[in-house]
Amino acid sequence: MMTFYKKLDAFKGFFFALNILVLGFSGETVANQEQETDMTEKLDYLVSKVDMLDSKLETVDNKLDLLLAGPGGSPAPTQDSEGDKRVNAKLAQLILAQRIPLSDGGNTFIIHLRNTSNTQLFFEIVGSNDYKVPEEITEEEGGVLVVTFNASKSTGHGILIFKISDSDPDYGLSLFLNNQEFSEMSQNLRNLSIAELNVNPEREAVYELGSNITVTASLVAGDSSEGDLPDIFAGLNGIDLNTRRFHTYMGRNGLLEAHNIWKSPERLEQSVILNTEAYPVGGFLYVSVELDIPESTVVSTVQVSRMITVRPSTQKGPFPPGFLTIVRYPYLEESIHGNELRTCKVGEECPLDCYAMGEQVSDITVVRVPSDGSMDSTVPSATKFPQVWDTVWSVHWTFQARPDSGDRNGLTTFKCLATNDETQEIAEKLIDVLTVIPGTIDSNRSHAEVEIDPEDPTRRRITLNCAVIGRPLPSVQFSSGIDAMDDWSSLYLTNVTSNLLMGGDTVIHTAENEAVEQKVYTISSSELEAIRSGQIEGFSCSTIFDFNGSSGTFDFDLPEADSP
Repeated sequence: MMTFYKKLDAFKGFFFALNILVLGFSGETVANQEQETDMTEKLDYLVSKVDMLDSKLETVDNKLDLLLAGPGGSPAPTQDSEGDKRVNAKLAQLILAQRIPLSDGGNTFIIHLRNTSNTQLFFEIVGSNDYKVPEEITEEEGGVLVVTFNASKSTGHGILIFKISDSDPDYGLSLFLNNQEFSEMSQNLRNLSIAELNVNPEREAVYELGSNITVTASLVAGDSSEGDLPDIFAGLNGIDLNTRRFHTYMGRNGLLEAHNIWKSPERLEQSVILNTEAYPVGGFLYVSVELDIPESTVVSTVQVSRMITVRPSTQKGPFPPGFLTIVRYPYLEESIHGNELRTCKVGEECPLDCYAMGEQVSDITVVRVPSDGSMDSTVPSATKFPQVWDTVWSVHWTFQARPDSGDRNGLTTFKCLATNDETQEIAEKLIDVLTVIPGTIDSNRSHAEVEIDPEDPTRRRITLNCAVIGRPLPSVQFSSGIDAMDDWSSLYLTNVTSNLLMGGDTVIHTAENEAVEQKVYTISSSELEAIRSGQIEGFSCSTIFDFNGSSGTFDFDLPEADSP
């Protein structure tokens, strides 16, 4: 049926993975316009009343839709046992979130919700160690869906993203779950008020080459919202039509310019100007808001998002004819082979992925490329999620890191291949996964040497030998109570596979994934005695970059001085 707000009539993909590590892009905003006259205040009051009427009309219309919904729809909202009004959001009404610790250090999450879409809901779970679909989905009495999934122990920021979409995924709803704590907890979400996010145009922003285009985003507060509305973020994933290069979250280069054009406690309206005159692009404009939750025991944030196609009038879809690529993430480093570099710590199972985009993506596959030059091998864990529309498709797999994984540099290579059967276009991307051995200091081989300075017998030359183990070799920092500032050497991912430490006086490679970093100090005899007596802090070395999220420290004992 036709609703008060026009429904979209075509499938669009909801581009999930490219916004996981970049959770939002904030455009420029301008100060809120102050109301200066009584007439303006009265006008504001009338506008707010109209907005409230619009909201009530839409609520009535949504209830009619739910009553007439086909398979996959959920019953119209009802009063719960306590008489509280149930708050609806597009896609789903949130009810309860539970977290139950697992014996291995992870968590089981159970999300209770009701389907308020007209079609079936789909769920994805994304985290630093997870990319999966739920293990179990059941339906309880009253149409409540119970979604259950396990999450491994987080080694990163501890945030797990539970994504909700339907068969027309222009609208997305995501819950940010706390996977860093391991205590049993339940969080009531029944009365959570979720703001409504709309964009205009709703489906496609079509522009003429040589001109700009403006998209309006509006955020309307829920019935029981408190405090100010959150900021609206906007970014574009797409192709630069001049260079035919694909970019993720274009916007920081001057493509996007955002301005608040209306702001009140109940409504925020923002214009997003795309500078397509200077930067002709095609792709997907991603607009989102993040709603913080006061009681954040399990769910800390709810993200509401919209996606629309951006294209010039000269092409039919988001990408030009013949275009096909596998997205390369700009925030990831390159390996020594020039391939995209991922890391996986020994003993962990790490999720990997490739996303293909183009005029049409007919298939996407992944194979493992042996280091000995033999024939490529299949990847048993490879899974292709359902293709929501024909311009995007992805493949996902897992990698189990063992101490002996990879070549002599600890690299395991995968090749992703995407095809367009109609045009015979082929795109490929190589990914090198570095098996990480967490960095440590070898205390048995670390030591200090003290000599009389040959140029000044009253001074002592101290040679510190800090032995480290790891892949990549950890960065090392030397410090003492004498230094005005610490001396340290830094290591970056671009150098990890060459096993080279940058900086320091001398680096001696003693074995595979082992080295000794040396640092030489010259101090006075009185300073040496002050260190030995405890009046001044002594010498030490610490690991800085060890993939463990912590640093190790070794304190040097200073022996008697040897003659030069």
